[in-house]
Amino acid sequence: MKNRRSRSFKKELIYSFLTIGLSSIILLGFFQFFQLSSLIEGNQDSQTKVTEFLEDNIEGYMEQHGRIIETMSASIAPLLENNQTEAIEEKLRDIKLNYPGFVNLYVGDKDGKSLVFFPASYTDGATREHLDFSDRSYYKELLETNEQVISPVFRGRGGTDTLLVAIVSPIFSSEGKMQGYILGAIDLNALEKYVSTRISGEASYAVLLDQDNNVIVHPDVDTRTEMVNLTNSQIVQTITKQENRPMNSLTVKEDNSGKEFITYAKIQELGWTVWIANPSTLINKPLRSAANTVLWFIPITALFVILASFFLTNRLERTIRNLLDTIKSYTASYKTNHPVKLSDHIQGPQEMTDLLTHFNDMMSEIEENRVELMELNTQLEARVQERTANLEQRNSELQAVNQLITPVSSKMDLPHFIQLCLQNIKQSV
Repeated sequence: MKNRRSRSFKKELIYSFLTIGLSSIILLGFFQFFQLSSLIEGNQDSQTKVTEFLEDNIEGYMEQHGRIIETMSASIAPLLENNQTEAIEEKLRDIKLNYPGFVNLYVGDKDGKSLVFFPASYTDGATREHLDFSDRSYYKELLETNEQVISPVFRGRGGTDTLLVAIVSPIFSSEGKMQGYILGAIDLNALEKYVSTRISGEASYAVLLDQDNNVIVHPDVDTRTEMVNLTNSQIVQTITKQENRPMNSLTVKEDNSGKEFITYAKIQELGWTVWIANPSTLINKPLRSAANTVLWFIPITALFVILASFFLTNRLERTIRNLLDTIKSYTASYKTNHPVKLSDHIQGPQEMTDLLTHFNDMMSEIEENRVELMELNTQLEARVQERTANLEQRNSELQAVNQLITPVSSKMDLPHFIQLCLQNIKQSV
């Protein structure tokens, strides 16, 4: 198996810096996503609470207006029985004065015909009286239940032609029979202002529907002139499928708009539906901004880290390269027997310069020891040669002495033998 070539020290440092830098950006990005997700969840929970608050306020608003109508029905009963129309009109005036949310009020008889209007004239200046409202759905329901009725949205006639929601209470005679009714028509524009002041947010908006899914409040509907039914709306259909859950949230997409985060509530007493909507694009805008920021920062950080790595590693690599070149030169000097010129100019991190300095000192000491060792070796060789010569001379002398002390041969006379020994000794010397 072929070994993979190792990367250079500079590349290792650049990859290390790059890994640390990008990892930090990614970890910070995940941390920011987590924080923003928690913030979005908190905003959605807050939107749910605002929806609950709005539900309570709408229910309280209608309950307050319904209570005054019911109270006045009992107060007007003796006046209607005695046909005191001026006193009845005074009562209606007081209601209008204290509850400006009513666009108009009237008292009708048991046959559905109006007896007293207030204000008697409205937008066109004409006076309305004795109009027949027996065809209205609220009147028919009133006859069936003999209890207070809150009507669906309808287009007014008589006092105004704008869209209204009526609160109707029966007026009973002293004998306990219904002798008429009192009606207060809620101005949808006033109700819309009441609702809009209780929500906040850059793009948040509230929608309020009656029991027949007719628009009472909607930012895209002019309730003064348009009567819009949202039964076929995707939001309404989704909410209808979850009627067993009084409070919920969902994300839906209408045909002509983007996805929206909806928190809705059913106002059980009225049969109305209220929801607050926030575009999902706006909710997820911080997450998208964070993602874009991270995606932009990754290449910028990578470029910055690479440039910084080149700048920071050059000094370190230069010192290491100087040390490596010195080691190579020193190793080669053993083969060529040429002296090594040590580095006298060192730059780089303190540890590396210290290492190179100590290495230079070590090589200087080794070189000095090497020279001394070579001199000692030369001296030792000279001594060995001298000692060898001495040993050879001594050996010759010993041989001569040995011959001298050898028993004299019987064939050689003594004078001649002595002369021969002296001659050998002279040659040895």
